[in-house]
Amino acid sequence: MKKVLWIIFLLNFTVSFANSKLNQELIKAAENCDYQTVQELINQGADVNAKNENGTSALMLASSKEDCKETVEMLIRNKADINAKMKEGATALMFASNSGNAKLLEILLKNQADVDAKMKGEITALMLASQEGHARVVEILLKNKADLNAKTENGSSALILASKNGHADVVKILLKSKADVNLKDNYGATALILASQDGCVEVVKMLLKSKAEVNLKDNYGATALIVASQRGHTKIVEMLLKNKADLNAKMEDGKTALIAASENGHLAIVEILLKNKADLNAKSNGALTALMLASERGHKKIVEILLKNKADLNAKSNEGLTALMLALENGHIEIAEILKKASQK
Repeated sequence: MKKVLWIIFLLNFTVSFANSKLNQELIKAAENCDYQTVQELINQGADVNAKNENGTSALMLASSKEDCKETVEMLIRNKADINAKMKEGATALMFASNSGNAKLLEILLKNQADVDAKMKGEITALMLASQEGHARVVEILLKNKADLNAKTENGSSALILASKNGHADVVKILLKSKADVNLKDNYGATALILASQDGCVEVVKMLLKSKAEVNLKDNYGATALIVASQRGHTKIVEMLLKNKADLNAKMEDGKTALIAASENGHLAIVEILLKNKADLNAKSNGALTALMLASERGHKKIVEILLKNKADLNAKSNEGLTALMLALENGHIEIAEILKKASQK
């Protein structure tokens, strides 16, 4: 009796091992869009819904490849699970969306793929396509009623993801579909703040045209104008000012756009802000002015233009330091001489 049981066990183990090998071969063939091999392996008994060590199925991998149309259709005909998820929660639809495969996306949707399925991080197919700039995929997903304003666990919407990555064509589609232009992520940032921060000129133009609120602040008190000034995005600064950006808005640390531009050495922006009557002697929470920070960082030309506009030479920080002291402390001798000369006038 024991011998019979042992033989049965060995037979079952052999069959299981053989099936496992067939399944892995199927997944590999699907990934390579090898239609004929996939068909042969299915005929030999391979499990169409088998997964590899990452939880990825043949359909998921085939859906990420542009040339896998026949393979995808065959897997679906053989009852592949359209909405199966890998370990991270991604579905075949997400693979297609992330890769920009519009034709495969349409096939999956026609076969009842869940358009709003979420993977780890609360990420949807629409978010993936928007982040990667796949405009045609975004159009298809929206046509199939994808949730336009769904948020990731960090609070980012499809519009925020497209905006921060500079995908103007996708932003245009999302705005036309009435995406919430002023929606904030968990850090309080809007699409406009993030696009301004990353220098996405065309996106900023579209967002402003769609009535994005120009003076909204993130959780740190930063506005679109402050982050654009800080990063040196001159064209964006000009656009924001034309749209009535608050010139003297302050972050939580008290810094204004002028202070941020001066500290980071963005001369052209300093000139624009001064021309628009920015508060020359505004102070941060540490009582640091634009002149002090430009002197500390060694931005000679900015120091000169601030002095030309009558910046307060004698202003002191909370630690009692003046612009001259900060210049000397940081070894900026030429700037120190300019400041000394200015103080003698």
